[in-house]
Amino acid sequence: MSTLKKETVWFVSQYAGAPDIGMQYRQYQFAKELIAMGHEVAIVSSTYSHLFRKLPPNENKFNFENREMIHYCWVRTPAYAKSISIGRFWNMLVFAWRLFFLPTHELPKPTVIVVSSPSMLPIQVALKWRKKFQAKVFFEVRDIWPLTLMELGGLSKYHPLVAFMRYFEKKAYRKSDKIISLLPCAKAHFMDGGMAESKFVYIPNGIDSNIPPNSLTPIEKTNKLVIGYGGSLGKANALDFLLDAAEELRHREDIEFILMGKGDDEIHLKERANKMKNVTVLPPVEKKDFLEKLGTFDICYLGLRADPLFRFGVSPNKLFDYMQAGKPIIYNIDSGNKPVDEAQCGISVTPGNKLELIAAIETLAQLTHEERIAMGLRGRAFVLEHHTYHFLAKKIIDSAKN
Repeated sequence: MSTLKKETVWFVSQYAGAPDIGMQYRQYQFAKELIAMGHEVAIVSSTYSHLFRKLPPNENKFNFENREMIHYCWVRTPAYAKSISIGRFWNMLVFAWRLFFLPTHELPKPTVIVVSSPSMLPIQVALKWRKKFQAKVFFEVRDIWPLTLMELGGLSKYHPLVAFMRYFEKKAYRKSDKIISLLPCAKAHFMDGGMAESKFVYIPNGIDSNIPPNSLTPIEKTNKLVIGYGGSLGKANALDFLLDAAEELRHREDIEFILMGKGDDEIHLKERANKMKNVTVLPPVEKKDFLEKLGTFDICYLGLRADPLFRFGVSPNKLFDYMQAGKPIIYNIDSGNKPVDEAQCGISVTPGNKLELIAAIETLAQLTHEERIAMGLRGRAFVLEHHTYHFLAKKIIDSAKN
């Protein structure tokens, strides 16, 4: 009988967090699944991220601790005021530079090193570690930089910052053993940057596979149909578009809208909601309570403002939470992939087309409760088959074998 080869995986991502610290949770979820499979995991992150709710230990340049059998190293980096700022770029530089002096003997010897973007600067030291430890290096592309700076920031391809980041991007595509992409339609772009086609591995975001499906039974609704949104209340989430539809449907006393979360557009959205009888804005809930709260929704809304980068596809965590909760979804994103259509668990609408959005809401409202349940359960079946972190973590291990 063959035995499973034990891998030791390092995740190098300055935004990787933990349940009590905050986003991002992707590396943490991978770590838990890999450890359950018998592998060993270390996460190398930074002491400051604008996504953290609570800051990790930062007394030293390198702060080591074990959390749930995960070896963490928090690399001290400077704080910054805004997510888009020189301060954040300086934070990236400091993180990448200090990795060269990381006391690697404090961590288990790696066999696989996963460097996660948006910062691709750590790829330089990861390639040195590959030689030192005879390990494989995977480059994980979450956001495509520096293309984001060019298409959204308006920077020229000749701008020094773009040229600097493009150098590391191309090196990562050429030199890494595998390119892990959250974006299913990005292979051609990576190949233009020097990636060999055989290196491409699609590993999207996922769900916690330890939550039993039978604990998410949809709640029976007896009065109003609830169109709900849970997540960041930001301009990028196209929530004004949803409120425009709510305003048009104010005569429908059987339909109400709920926004749940916080964000930089929260004040504006609350001001609008306070003038409308059919819209309520609720505070956010803890991640562990999020799915239960989704049970009070009949239909979930997911929207993003138009972004040319979405041609490469999207992998929103909220989408998979909605699917796991077994809810029909209104998908208001112009993306290269169409996951809601693929799972047949909702209706996709054209961003900016209010009439389409209203028609989608009314179409779902006309369905029977049982028909909406059946639609939501198709999404749950889809996400449990393709998007559990157990399934996705196995893809990392399978990639290490090739």
